[in-house]
Order: sequence, then structure tokens, then C-alpha cells
Amino acid sequence: MADDRVTRAYARLAALKETLANLNSLHGVPEGLVQEYHGALDHLERVGFDTAEFRIPDGELKQQMVGAVIGGAAQYTKESYVDQALFFQRRGSVLKYFQLVTQQQPRPEIGFR
Repeated sequence: MADDRVTRAYARLAALKETLANLNSLHGVPEGLVQEYHGALDHLERVGFDTAEFRIPDGELKQQMVGAVIGGAAQYTKESYVDQALFFQRRGSVLKYFQLVTQQQPRPEIGFR
């Protein structure tokens, strides 16, 4: 069951990579995608991986200003966003971690000796 959770987490992270390649946002990565990313990390934590350093801190999610009126209040987006560079760095780090971990695991022998 642990292998299945790891596989599912990797699939979610890989799909996010594809989704973000097509993202056309001036504001950054939307909170909904950050939640999806954290959901994938939750799968990994349930099987014993420490994912704390790959997470996006709550303080990095911010509403973005979309307009202002002279002498009036600024207008902000309803949804919060995180800086794309930070998100891409964290997501890239966890995918690289996967790559390194899977390279280090011994492969089962098949056949006879």
C-alpha cells in the first residue's frame, strides 16, 4: 500500500508539472494548485517521508493587487497566489528527490544464479 501512495503522489506531482507548463497567470500559482501539491506531499508523509522542506509556507500565499483608484482602496484578487519561482523550486526539489531516492533503491534480482 505504501508503494501505491508513493506512486500516486508522484503522478500528482508530475501532472502538476504539466498543468503549470500551461499556466498563464500574471499573479503566480493559484492557491488551489498549492493545495493539490500539498495533497501529494500528504501522501508521502503518510508512508514516512519528511516533506516539511518541500511545502509552501502559508505566509507565502498572498492576494494580488489587481487595481486601485486614486484616493481609494486597492482591489485584490479573491484567491491567494504564491510566487511561481518559489513554487517551481519546491516542486522541482521534490521531483528531484524522488529521482535520487529511486536510483538508490536496490533492484530485485530476476532469474537464476
